[in-house]
Amino acid sequence: MIFETLSRLESLFAVGNQSIARRQRALWDAEQCLTPLEFQLVTETFCERFADARADMQNLLLSQLLAKEAPARYVRKPITPDVTLFHDPDVERAKKCIVLAFCGRAHRLMIPTGVFLQLLPCKEVDVVILNDPGRNHFAGGCGEYASDFFQLVTRLGKDFNLGTYKNVCCYGTSMGGFVALRSGLLLDTKSISVGGRFPWHVQRLVADSAMPAFDLLCACKASDAAKFVCVYGMKEEDRRAVDHLATMFPVTRVPIQVTGHNVIFKMLSKGTLRQFYQEHLVSG
Repeated sequence: MIFETLSRLESLFAVGNQSIARRQRALWDAEQCLTPLEFQLVTETFCERFADARADMQNLLLSQLLAKEAPARYVRKPITPDVTLFHDPDVERAKKCIVLAFCGRAHRLMIPTGVFLQLLPCKEVDVVILNDPGRNHFAGGCGEYASDFFQLVTRLGKDFNLGTYKNVCCYGTSMGGFVALRSGLLLDTKSISVGGRFPWHVQRLVADSAMPAFDLLCACKASDAAKFVCVYGMKEEDRRAVDHLATMFPVTRVPIQVTGHNVIFKMLSKGTLRQFYQEHLVSG
């Protein structure tokens, strides 16, 4: 991953290939796909060869964090193209919690993956990041890793030996938000949705994108034992989804005063996101 990213950046910044839009996209991709340690290495090597790129790199969110603090020492362990474990192998599992993180349609958690990892204490948290290549609320599983949702959750429980961790948390943003709640219901663990909704919107009907007829988040599965946390802004569709969910399950609401959908970026801008992660993802 490091060498692929570095090679792409070098080719785009080389003399004669000066597309500003393609350059910026490559920089964003580096911030999205690299761990903080990998990003630091790529930045140092790249800027040694292309001094004029330093200003562009410094504008990235992850660069701004790493200018003030050491990189989180996460190590990447790819499982499949859509499932990746990020961990510190020097710390035993029993001393850590694990976060199963379900991404939205843009294959991110509302912020670049590198930024997300940097804001977590790597000695206290392992992270499994999951993408749905079909962008269909993980109803069809997770690429080659699992062919349906129930198989996905079952395999996650077995492959990552969840019982060996101190705590387990299911976390998802946007399209992955209510997926995290369904997963938490099956795994009997805390689950957090940020900007999550039901997969019932009109675009799916127009696109003839079939969804399973049975949804775990229904009145017939209502349980007072559910540990749901729903984070949302002032966007009407997001609030209505939480209102409806709360008619069936106990929900801890965390409203954020922002007009748009991306409440995570708002907290990052205000400097409160690390504390939010500490309280909800780490402390259990």
